[in-house]
Amino acid sequence: MIAEDELKLARERFNVIFQNTTVSVWDYIFETRQIIQPVRSQELHGFEEIVEDVPDSLIESGYVHPESAEAFRQMYDRMFAGEPHVEGIFRVQTADRNGYWYEHIRYNVLTDENGMSYAAVGMSTDVTKEVELQKKADSDPITGLLNHRAFSEQAEMILNQKGDYAPFMVLIDLDRFKSINDNFGHAVGDQMLCYTGSCIADIIKANGQKAIIARAGGDEFAILFYDCEKKQVEKFAEELLERLARPSLEEIRLSASIGIASFPKDGETFEKLGEAADRILYYVKRHGKRN
Repeated sequence: MIAEDELKLARERFNVIFQNTTVSVWDYIFETRQIIQPVRSQELHGFEEIVEDVPDSLIESGYVHPESAEAFRQMYDRMFAGEPHVEGIFRVQTADRNGYWYEHIRYNVLTDENGMSYAAVGMSTDVTKEVELQKKADSDPITGLLNHRAFSEQAEMILNQKGDYAPFMVLIDLDRFKSINDNFGHAVGDQMLCYTGSCIADIIKANGQKAIIARAGGDEFAILFYDCEKKQVEKFAEELLERLARPSLEEIRLSASIGIASFPKDGETFEKLGEAADRILYYVKRHGKRN
């Protein structure tokens, strides 16, 4: 009886400590794949005390945003594989399900006397402000795509990883873009840059391709495709040229020149790969537009 009272008191103390913070703590049970959480965690996440079939239920219900779903599942897979500490930042739904926030989740795995994992203690903090500030620092102010610095940093990391297919660097330069600014004004020019960025992102998403996208500066865009075949990259280029040629704002039809370079065949570092794509791009420009 005394032990039960002490346990109850400990739980109450635990709830009081975390009641007025954005930190939440819960238990994850390996055998049942359940999250068991105290009141504060329930309030922050909008779930009952017990959440079943984690991580699958959180992904399939849409609680975890699609952009974070793969990394979220991989965190649990690493934990199941025996890693003692795992963590990540994920975009998840707010408790009222009317929006999203960014949550930094950390797990410490508990093992029995035989070294077998049986549970993990999860802790999360709200890092929305930090993520948004970082995104702002990493973004091009006109298109919202990655800026050159952020693109180069992320590309370096991707090139250092091993995938099923070689990465491809794609550089895109809009033809005669200066004439759009001269004839329609810079406001329209900026809108056309945004339109081009949207076309690029939409095609990549529709094709299910993996890539990072940046406005490299001026009227030039850069893409690093990874884990996809060359024919998929070539398909993207063809679709983009066709999309840009359609009448858009002010009935403007865009055209572009595209350079594609393969890693490590055309360049063994990020800089050399970019230089190779740039050479191919300007070869295309010299030998005819819309190539």
